[in-house]
Amino acid sequence: MIFFGREFNSAWSEPHFHELHTELETYDNLGKLKRYKQPGRILNIGGVPNTPGIYLIRDIYKTNIYVGQTEKQGIRTRLSQHLNAQGSKGLKRGILYEIRWAETYGLEIEKIAEAVAVVFFQPKQNPGNDWKGNLRKALQNDLEHVVIAEAKRLGFLRGSGSEKERFMAKLLEISR
Repeated sequence: MIFFGREFNSAWSEPHFHELHTELETYDNLGKLKRYKQPGRILNIGGVPNTPGIYLIRDIYKTNIYVGQTEKQGIRTRLSQHLNAQGSKGLKRGILYEIRWAETYGLEIEKIAEAVAVVFFQPKQNPGNDWKGNLRKALQNDLEHVVIAEAKRLGFLRGSGSEKERFMAKLLEISR
């Protein structure tokens, strides 16, 4: 479900690409073999923060594979788990993945942001329904204004009244 043409705004990081391996092997100027742990390399080069947030992992064909939240760990820690093959079972070795993230501000916002991102990106490999329960809880607690504000902040929603109505109707339908 794309509400308008752009997928990402300034709340999201630039894309970072990673092929799922445990090590990268290269040679230095003297011909000596050097090994680098891939997750550390990609997270260091990308300047991934260890703050709360959400993230998107998709393949090079722009198929959205997984959307997640940091579960009180920080983006860097959570992505490290995925890149070390401890996270999503939908990730496969030897595939080039695009990774993006957006920082959030507070655990409840993180849960809402993940739910909204799952609805927007419709990832192929999001197991469980934790995000759906978090969305249901937010809507039951009259936090529609927070849901809408987070959807706008993440670039999934513009400001028109009819678009907000369609968006909320879709969220209500999904959260049942």
